[in-house]
Amino acid sequence: MSAACTAQLVRLFGPEAGRPRKTLIKDWAADALTATAEDRSGSAHPSATSVAWVTGRWSECLSLAGSEASPIEPGFMAGAVEAARQAVQEVTGRLS
Repeated sequence: MSAACTAQLVRLFGPEAGRPRKTLIKDWAADALTATAEDRSGSAHPSATSVAWVTGRWSECLSLAGSEASPIEPGFMAGAVEAARQAVQEVTGRLS
């Protein structure tokens, strides 16, 4: 798995990315402070929705940038990029 990850990083960022100083594989499902028993049950892949993840007073000060919160391709890198773009837009809008 590490070789495939490194190869992809090289394709994206160039040859220097092919020489990582360290590789760390983290199973977030095993992290008691991150995952719940429901997370470990292997539920279905997240599906895109137009329903806001953050509502009420929190929507004025909290933006989510995780792939699962993306309105397109949740759970995938493309979704993460879109969620990040959307979160940056929300935050910069609140700051201006």
